[in-house]
Amino acid sequence: MESTADPARAGGRAANILTIQAGKRAFLKQNVALLAFWPILCFIVGALLWLTIQSQLQTDRNALCKDALNDAAALSRAYARDLTRSIEQVDQATLLIQYRWQQSHRAMPLEQLLQDGLFTGSRFAVVTIIDRNGVPLSGTSASASPAALTGLDHFQFHRNETSHRLHIGEPPAGRVFGKAVVQFSRRLEMPDGSFDGVVLIAVQPEYFASFYDAASLGRTGLLAFAGSDGELR
Repeated sequence: MESTADPARAGGRAANILTIQAGKRAFLKQNVALLAFWPILCFIVGALLWLTIQSQLQTDRNALCKDALNDAAALSRAYARDLTRSIEQVDQATLLIQYRWQQSHRAMPLEQLLQDGLFTGSRFAVVTIIDRNGVPLSGTSASASPAALTGLDHFQFHRNETSHRLHIGEPPAGRVFGKAVVQFSRRLEMPDGSFDGVVLIAVQPEYFASFYDAASLGRTGLLAFAGSDGELR
């Protein structure tokens, strides 16, 4: 009797297992869309969250860049105004020397103006009159040789151009005057309009950086004085 019952029970268990497996397969087939929905939903929510964060970061970045550009523009305008006033002061000095030189029939000693305190400011590194041959006639550049002076940018410009405007030259190579300077010059002429020399005022670069504030620029900020040719002065 026992040997007959055991196979029957075993067969029943096998049938139950097959029935359960068949039920699982049927459940999976009927609910496969529901089972796939949750992972897909989680992926979509995660993607939307990532896109939202990236969009906010980009918005914040754009706002920071805009603020930085506005600050830089405001600082540049303020520096430009300060620089314009400084250049106008130097320009007035060159005009004064040019006028006095021509009125004195090329015989005015600049030393007298220096003694009168006209160019005693530390910003004036060199104040001089150079004749048509590059020889310093009067002023504070006696240490510079004619060969060195005639090769300078400002001298070549005024000898070759008839322009009467103020010329801001490139920093001289080799520091002709013993220090780094920014050159401001104006053409001198004979009564017939021919080239007669140059009025030269060389200013130390630090004078134009007096407006500079390290706290405003930051560690990576840059404030520069460049000519229309793109060269730094």
